[in-house]
Formats: sequence, C-alpha cells, structure tokens
Amino acid sequence: MRQRVLRCEKCKRNYQDRGRKLQLCFRCNEFAKRDGKRMPLKEFAYSLRRLPTRCEALLHNELLIAFAPYRATIHTQHIIGPYIADFLISPGALVVEVDGPTHIAEKDRRRDTYMHNLGYRIARYTNQQVRLDARAVAQKILALSEPLQPKEDAIKVTTCPPGSAIKAKHYYR
Repeated sequence: MRQRVLRCEKCKRNYQDRGRKLQLCFRCNEFAKRDGKRMPLKEFAYSLRRLPTRCEALLHNELLIAFAPYRATIHTQHIIGPYIADFLISPGALVVEVDGPTHIAEKDRRRDTYMHNLGYRIARYTNQQVRLDARAVAQKILALSEPLQPKEDAIKVTTCPPGSAIKAKHYYR
C-alpha cells in the first residue's frame, strides 16, 4: 500500500498523511495538498469549518447571539456550486463573506455574480470591520436578513432559590 504524502506548495515541505482531513504547514501556515492534487470541495469545506479564522469565529458567535430569538439557521462554510460561502443564513438566502488578505477582487466579483444569479444576496465585510466591532456587524446582518419569525419559546425563565448563580435558563430549538 502506497503511503500518502501531503505537500505544502509554498515552502515545498512534505508531510506524512496521518489520516487527518487537513494538514497545516507548520513553517508557513498554508494548507498542504494531498499527492499534489487539490482537496475535494466537500472535504475542504469540512476542514475550513474545523479551523475557522479568528474573525470568522468571532462573527459566528455574534451571529448565533443575534439570531437566537428567531427561527433562522446559520450555515458555516456552505458549498454553493463551485464556491464555499463563509456564512449562509437560510430563511432569506443571505450569504455573508468575511474578506481577509487573501481575497482577490476579480474572483470575488465572479463569485458574487454566480451566487446572485442563483438568487442569493451577498453581504461582504472585511476582517478589520469584524475585529473592531463584531456585534455591530452582526446587527447589520440581522437588519439585512428578511423579516424573521420569532421563536415562541426562545427564553423560558425558571425560578431559582435565592443566592443561586443561575437566574434563567435559555432553551433554543
């Protein structure tokens, strides 16, 4: 049986494949490729979900808080055709992209046109906007999404004995 080899394209360093979905090069922080081939899109989206950037993780937490009282689902690293969207908010087909230093304007324009033709709306924010005020960005995204139905039982308040640290329990479906 032939051993699979991962190779970083930037520094040309080889890694032994240890059965992980994705190997990060320790020298240059680039993703290593399997046997010189591009990783399949589904597998790459899965690996991006497992290793989000700092800004994507920050915005994801704020989106979960902002959309908690509504019947909305937030998909991370969702595959749309040949592209992977950072976030997809499902009831309104709103795609949210967090642009880092690796985003190229021409490729982003083609991707936006493709998604727009499929009926998606696109909102783009830079890493700097998310880093400075992620809560404000999440509120802008909430305002951009279509009118959402509130959950009837989003928050159930339970009484606790005096002096207890927990005053309310939050239940989300």
